[in-house]
Amino acid sequence: MDITKIYDLSQKQHPRKPVVVEIHSTVVDSFSGKSKTSGKPFEINKQTAYLHTSEAKYPREFQLQLEDQNKVFAKGFYSLHLEPSLEFDNFGSLGIDARKLKMDLIADF
Repeated sequence: MDITKIYDLSQKQHPRKPVVVEIHSTVVDSFSGKSKTSGKPFEINKQTAYLHTSEAKYPREFQLQLEDQNKVFAKGFYSLHLEPSLEFDNFGSLGIDARKLKMDLIADF
């Protein structure tokens, strides 16, 4: 069966509700150091966000991991796309690379 037909059938059976992320602040929490095992320098940059889902009464706070501290999301509401961030680990398990999350701005404030 053609994969396009599979996508169409899937959409009919399970209409997708948007996953909405809200950003209140452009403040980035940065942490840097040297790896104990490799000795290489590293930097971790995080921005606080809130996840809205249709099943939850209130949004849930979480940390977005940013590629660098200059790639900050502006205040607003975003539509989250998981597909670009899906990957498989060394053991074949499905995971999400938080640094590859794609979000489109819905509305700013």
